[in-house]
Amino acid sequence: MKKEFRNLKKKLKKIKKLIVSSEYLKLMQYILFLIQKNIEISIDKNEKNELILEKTPCKRGQIFTVDFGFGIGSEFRYQHYCVVISVNKKTAVVIPFTSKPKNGINLGIIQKLQSQRNSKQTETYALVHAIRSISRARLFRPRINGGRRYIKLSRNQMNLLDNEVKKMLTKLSA
Repeated sequence: MKKEFRNLKKKLKKIKKLIVSSEYLKLMQYILFLIQKNIEISIDKNEKNELILEKTPCKRGQIFTVDFGFGIGSEFRYQHYCVVISVNKKTAVVIPFTSKPKNGINLGIIQKLQSQRNSKQTETYALVHAIRSISRARLFRPRINGGRRYIKLSRNQMNLLDNEVKKMLTKLSA
């Protein structure tokens, strides 16, 4: 076991030389997160040796915080707000949000996502091209100003997203 930790330490030193310090800090936080999750998973097994992951109750149109982890290239990574598009037994299909207008569908200002600390109203953009399926265990209720928020998009906002997903998947935009 000591040998593996020494090897890990050497590899982390090499990585530290390759990336900027802020990215290295995020990587270390993610590694610690993975270690903690592995500990929870190894403890959280039933008699049949099956994993028992908490499935967050969720419905279509609800907004959650999702940790996408450490991405490669232009993949989505770290924590972002997302909207649930569909829910299955153990998974959910989500569309991530950003505050940057490039390549996103403008959903306007979602008041319940605004922090009291930041007086500037920020518009929310849905990145339909980054739609993906995730485990429901990745979904967390957003915490804003210390409290959990139960936020849902309006019917008009969901219709806008549905139309964009249809265009993207069926090439109706041509």
